[in-house]
Amino acid sequence: PMLDAGIKPHVVCALDHHEISRRFYEGLTTPDVDGITLIADPKVNPAVISAWPGAIRFVGNEQLDMIVGPVCSSPKGEVKPGATVAHLAHYIARFMGADPAIFIGQDLGFTDGQYYSANAAIHRVWAGELGPFCSLESMEWQRIARFKRRLIQREDVFGRPMFTDEQLASYLGQFEVDFAACVQRGQRVIDATEGGVRKQHAEVMTLAEALERAPEGDPIELPMPARADLGSAAPAVAARLSETIEQATRIGELSRETAGLLGEMERGTDQRVVNDLVRRVHAIRDEVVAIAPGWRLVGFLDQSGALARVRHDRAIELDETLDELGEQRRRIARDRENVERVANAADELGSLVESARAAIAEGGDRVVRSSEAERIEIEQAPGRAEAFIGVDAGMSGLATARDLRTPVVDGLNALQMTVMRLLRAESLSGITLLTGNVDEARSLLGALAGESRVAIERVDGAALRARTRAVGRARQFGPASWRGGIAGLTCYDEGFDPTIADGVAERRGVDAVVLVGADWALVDPAITDAVVGRWREAPEANRITFTQAPPGFAPALIDRASLRTIARAQGESGAVASFGGLVAYLPHRPQQDPIGTRLCVGIDESVRDAGGRATAGSSAEIGRLAAFATRDGWLDASAAAVARGLGREPGDACPRHLELELCTGRLGGGPWTTWRRGSLEPIEREVMTLPLAHAVLRQLAEAREDAVLTISGSGDALLHDRALDVVTMAGELGIAGVHLRTDLLKEGVSAEAIIESGATVVSIDLLAGSRETYRALTGADRFDAVLERTAQLIELARARRHGGLMTPWIVPRITRSDAVVAEIPDFFDRWTMVCGGAQIDALPAPVEGARIGPLPVPEVAQRVRDADLLRVCSDGRCPALLGDGWTPAPELDLRSMELERVWRTARGIRRGAAAPAEHEASAA
Repeated sequence: PMLDAGIKPHVVCALDHHEISRRFYEGLTTPDVDGITLIADPKVNPAVISAWPGAIRFVGNEQLDMIVGPVCSSPKGEVKPGATVAHLAHYIARFMGADPAIFIGQDLGFTDGQYYSANAAIHRVWAGELGPFCSLESMEWQRIARFKRRLIQREDVFGRPMFTDEQLASYLGQFEVDFAACVQRGQRVIDATEGGVRKQHAEVMTLAEALERAPEGDPIELPMPARADLGSAAPAVAARLSETIEQATRIGELSRETAGLLGEMERGTDQRVVNDLVRRVHAIRDEVVAIAPGWRLVGFLDQSGALARVRHDRAIELDETLDELGEQRRRIARDRENVERVANAADELGSLVESARAAIAEGGDRVVRSSEAERIEIEQAPGRAEAFIGVDAGMSGLATARDLRTPVVDGLNALQMTVMRLLRAESLSGITLLTGNVDEARSLLGALAGESRVAIERVDGAALRARTRAVGRARQFGPASWRGGIAGLTCYDEGFDPTIADGVAERRGVDAVVLVGADWALVDPAITDAVVGRWREAPEANRITFTQAPPGFAPALIDRASLRTIARAQGESGAVASFGGLVAYLPHRPQQDPIGTRLCVGIDESVRDAGGRATAGSSAEIGRLAAFATRDGWLDASAAAVARGLGREPGDACPRHLELELCTGRLGGGPWTTWRRGSLEPIEREVMTLPLAHAVLRQLAEAREDAVLTISGSGDALLHDRALDVVTMAGELGIAGVHLRTDLLKEGVSAEAIIESGATVVSIDLLAGSRETYRALTGADRFDAVLERTAQLIELARARRHGGLMTPWIVPRITRSDAVVAEIPDFFDRWTMVCGGAQIDALPAPVEGARIGPLPVPEVAQRVRDADLLRVCSDGRCPALLGDGWTPAPELDLRSMELERVWRTARGIRRGAAAPAEHEASAA
């Protein structure tokens, strides 16, 4: 973000221990960082150093100098160790003589209910999850709420209450100690964050004021560090490491020998024997202490052992019941525990240094990075993992019509391709098809039905189809997301019924189930092995494993215990009883987002950001897959090659998702109405006629069996007298999913009529958590009435559950703004618990004078929307660019043009608007 803003820092800092921190440097090239130095604490994760393409300096570190020896070590400046890069940056600035130190972006809390700033690197990581029911605004709040048990309320620089957490509060404490020391030395500290927690000993001002008052100085010119000749130093370092390994081994041996001698002392009663044992122990101690640098490195690793020794000494001193012999025995027991800890630390040192020596032998880059799927020795890993594939020949995982018998390439259908790719995964004990029609599944497999690793299990086909339909309807409006369906449902939930899968796993004696779709024709065998391998690393800890790949690229794994848990809860817990429920934010059971843990297997960012499904769930998808497979080959293609290949395929002839405005009127007024219509003045457009709606929807349904419709717009859809007729008509024409968005203010439209209309999703703009805020936003005192009608809809939808899931889905929505930021926590948690999911929408456009505005959508997510969505205004005209809201382009008019031609023209305009950014990306 700094480079995009034209700001080139002199220095950036790194000290994070987790490999995920490499994401901060994704996409950077050597020219991008020319003149910028990365200053790193040597304890930083090696993946960070591998990812940085420019100059690097390391802070001095005594342990590192001891490890590499005098050949590679050299005098370096040392600074205080800090808890964060911000502390490290401050210490480096003071080391260089900077005064004052001006801090920006140091909220140390969640200003305006937001964890990261706009355009943060994590937003690109989240891009593959975003859609109509998963916004950056929702992801930002969930990022905070996942740690709600550690949240602390503090005061911000404006005197308003805000949240921070225990970790950030500890960082604040360290800063305040540092700031107090600076002030005592006569140095100034300026907090120009323009938000965030109030910090003691810091002057608060805006950045503009701080820069205006700052003393002028000479421009800083930092000499670039020379690249070290690592090749010539490698043999000397390897020899040094070998010596350290030998020392660690010797320390371990001597420590265990000492533990044995101390054990004899504890049991001994003859003081002469004990004295002899003491002399032998002291001799060993002298030998161990003389081993350099091994002894000091072991001591550095064994800091918890030193603490335990102090604790034991204190306990002995305070125990007044001990006689001389009793005290002696307590001290011997203390020493025995101490040397056992030393032995374990010596083993750990040897293991760590051996890894370093192996890295040098392999070329110095033996680092697992999140851009690479990890490989393991499959044959050494225990546990039976089978791929489970739910097979319904006539329905895709998105609950859309598709014929699984359709050949994709070389006469093979998508199921055959899926199985053939999975058979190349060494980690799978078998592949099992779950189906209500065994003969049909066997016919679909063809010759593959005779494969020894392939089995077919008969299950309740009607139950599987009901679950697939309910899950598919929750995911139809964001099908390219791996997570991000309504209620957090993932692509792994498509075609997956926990109760059915649990029964099959029980019969087959399976330890873990690998979830794959029947039309995931390009599923990657290598990533499949990595997903299974991650589980096998630590089966008790890694009960689920997955990737952030878009649907179809890679499977997920769930172990039997977790599968059994959600299967037993399926009838009562709704969407929580799903794979999505295991990785989602749940208000009653908040957890760290698993994408930042070992449960998430790293993949190449080109795959993560592919922005589309690698499935054969529709005619359009089959066409793309067939073109790719014919041109590039498919059986041996890697996930990265698939991502590149599918990305080259032309766009669809018609949009998949149509947003249809029926009218422009709204009841009430207030800021909400202004935001929705994008104007202070009322918008006068003709209402949508039924013949025009029919013509447009008929063209859409004929062009795509996977088409979906959202009825929304500048006005409230229910103010159109025939709104529910349009909903019903869309279903009758063959539109796969219909999403009705309304504020429920219109009288005379019953909850029963809405439910019976055939809508698959009903979004309700509740907008606020209190009557007062609702009135301020809408100008209408109708909050209680809207709540009552919402409750009626939810009750009716629950009564019509399919596959244990609400039908239709009911989604309460709130638009993030200055007025509601304090109400979002309760709103989101309450409605997530009641409905399975709630949505925090972005403001349609920035509001003049407001602190809060819409978060910029990452390029990947914007590209998906541009390739997917067309808006149609009530008079039949269409906006060309989605950023134009509901402002139509005169050249796009469905009253005189066919839908296909309008879409082709709109896509051309969008490509032209995106061309400068695409050109820059291509050049980079």
